[in-house]
Amino acid sequence: MTTTDTRRPLWQRTWVRVTGSIAALASPHTVTNRPAANSAPAHPQPAKPAKPAKPVPQPTKTIIVQQPAPKVIIQQPAAPAPASSLHNVGNSIWASASTSDAFAWNVVSAWDGVPGVKYVYSPVTGQTYAMTYQIVGASTVIATGGNGAYVQF
Repeated sequence: MTTTDTRRPLWQRTWVRVTGSIAALASPHTVTNRPAANSAPAHPQPAKPAKPAKPVPQPTKTIIVQQPAPKVIIQQPAAPAPASSLHNVGNSIWASASTSDAFAWNVVSAWDGVPGVKYVYSPVTGQTYAMTYQIVGASTVIATGGNGAYVQF
């Protein structure tokens, strides 16, 4: 069959070529230069260098560090300070002499409209203090506690 034979479909033409090639390989008169499968190669091949072993992944360790609880100083509420010993912090906030302005602002910020004990951080001492909030009169709040702190707003 020739390659110009177009009377047959392409798959048949291809099949004839493939089967014809296989038949030629199977004939006893075929001469090859390949050594037998169980013989040693004519030219020994150099040994391939071994690939370095991949590092074995090590298990990871998870360390959970808990922050220490803030130091809270709880004292009995201080007696209301006399009005003459208060200083004006600003915006109608008054504080005793032993109360820093920064702590007084934090005391006012911690107020949520509900009387009781709230814990307030002092940026001056770096400690958290328990402050007792009370409503006095129609709209005045007094917070006492800490180290003699008194805040009125």
